[in-house]
Parts: sequence; structure tokens; C-alpha cells
Amino acid sequence: MFRHVFAEQLTGGGPDRQLAVSMLNYGQQSADLLNPPIPKVDLGTTDLVGVGAIGNGFVWAMQRVPELKGTLSLIDHEVVDLSNLQRYVLTSQEHRGQKKAELAAAVFAARGGPPSDAASGHVG
Repeated sequence: MFRHVFAEQLTGGGPDRQLAVSMLNYGQQSADLLNPPIPKVDLGTTDLVGVGAIGNGFVWAMQRVPELKGTLSLIDHEVVDLSNLQRYVLTSQEHRGQKKAELAAAVFAARGGPPSDAASGHVG
């Protein structure tokens, strides 16, 4: 999984071979791979305090939910620095110095929602 996520940053970062495992029933054959549709997710009004390693992963996962709605406030006044790059799935070298909340808001803006305004470190 690490090599898949960070393949662009690693020399020879591709997987050794394809592997598929259902996290619902741990099946490995195509007939066993259950991929039910993700239901509509309504975050309501949610505050995410900290867009560090865990918050970054949360944003990465949520931006892949097809029918996500609600208001997510991203609260983090720190900027991305060199020591963050190995732990943050949403960042690369060109993100150094950017505010973490603004970077996460841009991820949602690129997919069309939830609405974002990260000028003060909050996304609503």
C-alpha cells in the first residue's frame, strides 16, 4: 500500500504484483471481492482539528466518497514542512510552506465539494 500511494516519489515504487483483498470478507478471488456501493455520506457540520498525518488521511479518504455532503471545518494553522512529506498522502515537495488547511480545502474544491473557504484555516 505504501509503495502504491507514494509510487511517484519512489524509485521502483510500483507493486511487486497485483493484489486484491476484500476488507469485508478477506476474499482474494474476483468472485469473493465484494465492493458494495458506498452510500451517501452526510457529514452534517463537522470540525476536523488537525490536518496532520491522520487528518490528511481522513481528507484523502473523504474526497473519494462519491456522494459526500455537509460542512467540514478544517482547523490547522500550521504549514507543510519537509518533515511532513513522508507522512502526508496529499503532499509533495511543491506543497512545502502551504497551510495544511488550505491544501486540504483545495483537494475538496478540485472534486466539487464540500464547499470550502480556507482563508482563516477553516473550511466550511
